[in-house]
Order: sequence, then structure tokens, then C-alpha cells
Amino acid sequence: MEKTMDMNTAVSLLNITEDLLDNEVSGFEINQSGKEVNQATSNGKPKQARSKRIKTEVGTYEKLLASAVKKLGCTVSELTCWLNKLSNTPEAVKHNALRLITKHELDPFSDEITIYRYEDGHWQAFITINGWSKLINSHPTFSGISFTESTELVNGMPSWMGCAIYRNDRVVPIEVKEYLCEIQTEHSIWKEMPRRMLRHRIIAQCARLAFGVSVPEPYATSKSKTVTPKCLGQCKLQILKQSRVDTLKAQLKQESNQTVISINAKCG
Repeated sequence: MEKTMDMNTAVSLLNITEDLLDNEVSGFEINQSGKEVNQATSNGKPKQARSKRIKTEVGTYEKLLASAVKKLGCTVSELTCWLNKLSNTPEAVKHNALRLITKHELDPFSDEITIYRYEDGHWQAFITINGWSKLINSHPTFSGISFTESTELVNGMPSWMGCAIYRNDRVVPIEVKEYLCEIQTEHSIWKEMPRRMLRHRIIAQCARLAFGVSVPEPYATSKSKTVTPKCLGQCKLQILKQSRVDTLKAQLKQESNQTVISINAKCG
């Protein structure tokens, strides 16, 4: 009986020892030859796979950087310095900026493209008005551009502006109209130069349609004015008031002209 208990105790001790050994090597994957394959991370994903992903991301960045440097004819250090002019710029934003530079031959040193960080922490690489001007004027089918604006004023500003781009391979121009109440933000530059900002916006939107330039929409911050029924209602009310004033002025002018004609007829 004592021998049986000793044997059971020995087996139990052996099982405990094996469990301890399993815990010690649980972070490793063992193949049939007994060699270490890779070490597991705390979340169960192999470090080797994560390392491979990191190498792929680094390789992608280096390829994009090399392509952009070749297009610009600058040095790697110059372009890297521009990419890092804002600290902690996300890698995805850098990748997007490098793709835009390479695809559209935009020069960041001439302010044709820029990286901007908004107050809420959002990052975006976008084409500036200098970049859009370059894209438009360098396109082989570009034949001209014209602008129109509404005669109906809202706080002294036209309620909309229009842009038309002419291509020598199209029968009719590509036209776009943008409404002030839909795109104006509370940024100080919109208060200082609202007409210029509205014109810049319609140039970009019209060029996107005319030449098929695929870029993200300008990011709207939480402080930006959004298109709400109240906003649109106020705009429509102001437009109707202004239209009524213009109509009354036209009627008064017409009546005045008729009175002058009547007086001249009597005097004659």
C-alpha cells in the first residue's frame, strides 16, 4: 500500500513539474526538431509577424520617399526635413503627402502641397491654391477658366460663386457652383478674405471634376459652420429680402423714368 502511494505521489510530482516547464516555455513555439521557432507576444500574436509588418511599413515609406525625391530633384534630407516640420506627424499622413507629390508632381518647397494639423488633432495633407493652379495650367487640354457670382448678397457677400473650366477636347465647359453658407468656417481668414476663400474653394472643386483629381475633401473641424436647416433658412430669408429690395428698387426706377417721360411730353 505504501509503495502504491509512493508511486502515485511520484506521478503527481512529475505532472506538476511538467506543468511548470510548460508555463516557462509557453511563450515559445517548438517544432518537431526541438528548435525555437518564434516568441509569442502578450496578446498571442507572434513577434515575427509584427516585425515583418513593421519592416513592410518602413519599406513602403522608403519607396515613396525615393520616388518623391526623384520627381522633385531634391535630397532625401531636404524632403525629410519638410515632412517633419510638424512634430509627431502620423506615418499615414506622410505616405499620403508623398503619394500626392509623386502622382501630381507637386513641389512642397513652393507651397503647392502642405501638411496641416487642426485644433482637434486631425491631420491632413492637402493641395494648396498654388498646387491647384499648377495642375490646371499644366494640363494639356486646359483651354480657359471663368468665374461668376450671385447678385444676391448675404451680409455683403455673394450667396454663391461659380467656376467654369474649358477643355479643348470637350463640347461644353465643366461648371461648379459653391454656396457660401455651406462651406464658410469660423477661421479668421474667412472673416478677412471671404471672397478669396470662396473663389479658392470653387477652383479646387471645379478642377477635381474637370481633370479627375482624386484628393480628400477639406476637413471640417468642430468649429466649422455646418449645413443645418437653420443656417440654410437664414440664408434663404436673407436672399429673399435682398431680392425683394432689388425688385422694389427696379419698380421705383421704372416709375421714375415713366414720370420723367410724362413730364417731358407735357413740356413738349
